[in-house]
Amino acid sequence: MNPYDIDYENLPESKKITDPNYILRLKLAGQFYEISKKLTTEEVLEKTGLDPSDYSRLKISSVKRFTIDRLIKLIHALGYEASIKLKPIKTKKTGK
Repeated sequence: MNPYDIDYENLPESKKITDPNYILRLKLAGQFYEISKKLTTEEVLEKTGLDPSDYSRLKISSVKRFTIDRLIKLIHALGYEASIKLKPIKTKKTGK
């Protein structure tokens, strides 16, 4: 099994990861990796200016070193643009 073959579209919601910022970074890293699979490693590194070790981190969804802004810039460097869809937060009704 290839550890990089992850179905990012159908990942279940994590009960352990609740930070929306971190979740967004994971989703962006997943999309970056999906786009980068269409290119050689050399092409990705050349277009993005990433260090090979940072590219490896992204491939395994290790996003601690990456900001949302940086991930969007990396996606843009590969010829894509990112958009964000907003939706209301579901709140629990207290019955009061």
